[in-house]
Amino acid sequence: MLLRKQMEVHGNILFKYRGELPILLIPPGVYLLYRAITTHPQFDWQGFLSWYKFLCLGIVALGQMIRGYAHAHTALHTSGRNIHGQLANAVNNTGIYSVVRHPLYLGNYFMALGVAMLSCNVWFVADVYKWPGFLTPPRKITPLDAQETANIVGEYRIVSGIELPTLKIWQEDGVIKSHIEGLRTGVQQLLRDENTGKFCSQMGPYETTPTYADNGRVIAMTTMSADGTVILKAVRD
Repeated sequence: MLLRKQMEVHGNILFKYRGELPILLIPPGVYLLYRAITTHPQFDWQGFLSWYKFLCLGIVALGQMIRGYAHAHTALHTSGRNIHGQLANAVNNTGIYSVVRHPLYLGNYFMALGVAMLSCNVWFVADVYKWPGFLTPPRKITPLDAQETANIVGEYRIVSGIELPTLKIWQEDGVIKSHIEGLRTGVQQLLRDENTGKFCSQMGPYETTPTYADNGRVIAMTTMSADGTVILKAVRD
């Protein structure tokens, strides 16, 4: 199976079951708690757990409330309201989405943190604590103006990243859209981050850095992940 197909299949599975992922932490958490109790039998575990378990439960409940609030106030026809596939007919940038980029994952984080804390293992909690890349401040995204649109629309040849030939960018009904031929994730609206000047879409945390010619025309696009890994590079012939 091609790498891009594997990534698509695995991504869709993780997307569908994203709300249940914290449950996977329960078995190792229970095992670590058992080890802690058997390793330090002299400690007053009964007295400690009599109140500590409610603290952990409260953190899990906080995560559930965040997820519930996000679900209730998410725009129609977006991924926040379904588990069957990624969907983004509109950009979520109001309510809780104006404060946190991925509130559903923030809820997952608190749910996972509560479960991890019950293990009473500081390293297990630390591993979960390293998870929240979704706490990034929200991007100030705006549509492209007429000049930017004229400079970016066209076809770009993909030279690295994924094994697909062409990235297409066009204007339709006043909206700038992009699509990679052969990729099943669908057409995406192209927007610009006013803070960085980079391009972005409704889907995912990736940002695209344009390379300009002297006349202001975009001649190349480089899409990178949050850790700096190049996801895709395309050039205009």
